[in-house]
Amino acid sequence: MTVRVYFEVARLSFRRFSTYRQAVVAGVFTNTVFGFILASVLRTAIGTRTIGGLTASTATAFTFLGQGMLMVVMAFGDFDELEKVRSGEVATALMRPLDYSAFRLASDLGRSLFNAFARGVPPFVVGWLVYRFPLAAPARFLSFLILVVLAAVVASRWWNIVSTLAFWMTDGSGAMQLGVVVSTFATGSIIPLQFLPDGLKAVVRLTLWAAMVQRPVEVFIGIGAAWRCALLQVGWIALLETVLRVEFRCARRKLVIQGG
Repeated sequence: MTVRVYFEVARLSFRRFSTYRQAVVAGVFTNTVFGFILASVLRTAIGTRTIGGLTASTATAFTFLGQGMLMVVMAFGDFDELEKVRSGEVATALMRPLDYSAFRLASDLGRSLFNAFARGVPPFVVGWLVYRFPLAAPARFLSFLILVVLAAVVASRWWNIVSTLAFWMTDGSGAMQLGVVVSTFATGSIIPLQFLPDGLKAVVRLTLWAAMVQRPVEVFIGIGAAWRCALLQVGWIALLETVLRVEFRCARRKLVIQGG
């Protein structure tokens, strides 16, 4: 019965975000335009060379996949949940007879699933129609889909940790903005991590942000191992979930409603 409840939470979250049709169209247009801009820059920078396994063709596929995954991993943060904590609305959710962490995960996955179809597929299809970059073989494509789901879970746990910091802050938007800045560059969605200095690249590739976009996309274009990416993602999910539950346990003892 409990599993059914979380399924309904995910379904309703999917339905909720599907109502913002104009925002979706605007988002698809923006992601597609940025995809062409970034692809043009990368194709010019790479030329006929191969950089970290990236050719001009695979870098193009990387770019459009990265743009498609931005909203799947909530690359611009979760300010809605942050506002619920700031206003005290989160108290209602805490009183539900449900596991709060699982509840938020189900809600995030519903949103990510919608964005995968509505915001992820169209830019990629448009990019492929223009550049005709190579597609993944069926087995690799299936692995990529599984890795995208794991990436969405990593992102959910990460943004939940950041938003929950608002329990101890007058305004947690600063922490959220900092998280957005870090994730924007460390996920590889703007500039592939292959272009970072070797020492920095080695470190960033092991982070939770690389597990959200860079590593799954590398699997799709054929320069990454699916099992390595999955192992990294599962490890980060376990660590983040542990941190999040400790944070929730402490947060239940401290709720300050600003202005009330």
